[in-house]
Amino acid sequence: RTGASEDVTLTLSVESENDDSVNDSLLLFATVPEVSVQATVTTNVASIAAEGSASLTLFLANLGEAEDTLLVTGPSGFVCDHPSQTTLAAGSAAESHTVTCTASSTLLAGMHTIAFTATSLSDSSVNSTDSIDIEIEPHRNTEGGPMLVVSMTGDDWSIPWNSSATFTVTISNDGNEPV
Repeated sequence: RTGASEDVTLTLSVESENDDSVNDSLLLFATVPEVSVQATVTTNVASIAAEGSASLTLFLANLGEAEDTLLVTGPSGFVCDHPSQTTLAAGSAAESHTVTCTASSTLLAGMHTIAFTATSLSDSSVNSTDSIDIEIEPHRNTEGGPMLVVSMTGDDWSIPWNSSATFTVTISNDGNEPV
């Protein structure tokens, strides 16, 4: 089947060169293979430290009727060592991939979604997405408090009677949570 983008019918005819009454024909139907993919992600990790890593398992399956190559895209906000693509035979068992995802330093504390999408390269409109939620823990100082830095600057540290001075208090949040 070359060039046909839909189902096609092929007529195969045979005829005797010696006797025209000896002939037969057969209809063959060629259908476009069904394309179907599945992505599944699992983990037993519920939370990770700020800029920490989570280990998870990504299962990729070709549920279609022909060999297919799957393009795999991963989450934003995390750096994951997942495969970028894989080729799977039709109906083969799902491939499992151990994936480590590290939270970027820009993620705030709280719940975040790690999602993977597998897209068929045979038909890019066919894809499957699965995700898990992981909590990013707040980054804390040695006393267990938020990562706040307070500084004070001024133009005069001795103030005579009945005068004024200007001071600037600066508070910076070096952590990953709103405070």
